[in-house]
Amino acid sequence: PGQSAARGGPGGGARDGLHCPRCGRAVTDAHGVCQHCGEVAFQCRQCRHINYERLDAFLCVECGYCAFGDFSFRMASEPAPDALALGSKDELDAARERLRDRADAGRDARARLERLLPACARL
Repeated sequence: PGQSAARGGPGGGARDGLHCPRCGRAVTDAHGVCQHCGEVAFQCRQCRHINYERLDAFLCVECGYCAFGDFSFRMASEPAPDALALGSKDELDAARERLRDRADAGRDARARLERLLPACARL
């Protein structure tokens, strides 16, 4: 998706906020083609996909890239000083099973978010 500050609908309108993904220059062409390097400014900066249904989409429908913001998260782990020691093989097996369950829950949450991506891209 191209950057959209003051972009009108297809075929007209001001394109002050549209910049070339390759050279960074302002694109004034009605079709979004950079006059300097020939690159199409409506393409995704990450995967080069062009969403012809919605040129000013917030998210790329192919890869999820957003030209307007960033979303990231980080997980950290460290030893817990107040953790209970595992005293037997049964306790170890139970702890491993709980850890597998947590990992499965994380994968399920990620899959749900990936299924929501196309709906969010249409917003």
